[in-house]
Amino acid sequence: MRLFIFCFCLFVNQLQALEFSGALTQGGHAFARVEAGSKVMFAGKEVLVGKNGWFGIGFNRNHGPEAEVAVTDAAGVKTVHSLLITPRKFKVQNVNGVPQKTVTPNKTQNTRAADDSRGIKAARSGISGFEHFLTAFKQPVQGRISGVYGSRRTYNGAERSWHKGLDIAAPTGTPIAAPAAGRVVFAADTFYNGNLIILDHGQQFFTIYAHLDTMATAVGDDLKQGQTMGTVGTTGRSTGPHLHWGLYWGQMALDPALLLTDF
Repeated sequence: MRLFIFCFCLFVNQLQALEFSGALTQGGHAFARVEAGSKVMFAGKEVLVGKNGWFGIGFNRNHGPEAEVAVTDAAGVKTVHSLLITPRKFKVQNVNGVPQKTVTPNKTQNTRAADDSRGIKAARSGISGFEHFLTAFKQPVQGRISGVYGSRRTYNGAERSWHKGLDIAAPTGTPIAAPAAGRVVFAADTFYNGNLIILDHGQQFFTIYAHLDTMATAVGDDLKQGQTMGTVGTTGRSTGPHLHWGLYWGQMALDPALLLTDF
């Protein structure tokens, strides 16, 4: 399913239209194309526009009912496009049996986790030059969905932050395929996420793959869609073999399941 929204704005006696595709909902995303030389602003920040004029934006888990995208073309004409963002209801999930050290880590473990977090954020801050986010994404591994985006989480009875991805249960050693072309910008063992890989798909869209048993790629590798990057495991904060698949627009966690219905 592909959703199109047409936004019309009247400025200096000109009627301009911008077509958005994507998932206009909390945790969703939208793509659109502008003319060469245009500047795009969203949520008070300039949005990266690709060489082909395409750009993407994301809507966080708690986004309000409306969003505005401002486009200024090469001639200086500005249009403001209003989008309606559909609200969602999120689940509560209680997870038991995780390693207690990943719920109440000691000082040394907290220090390691903080170092991991800085490295992960840095990886999602760079721009690799990839512009392949318009390719239809495929699910990286098949299996039972054991966790969904946006749910409030408790671990061994202690409430922690909401879940920032999609969990897919599968046997240890199951190959994980790149859902779309991308460049590896992070590949390391981390405290909470275990063996973790991050792919940059362009226009500040990143996907993450956590709790891997093995990693078959390294930072700087360019992967094609379907190429194996590692295998399912249960490393880090995990109760059993599964893939945690996440989607980010910069540092904002989005719902990767919504990518599977695009294009």
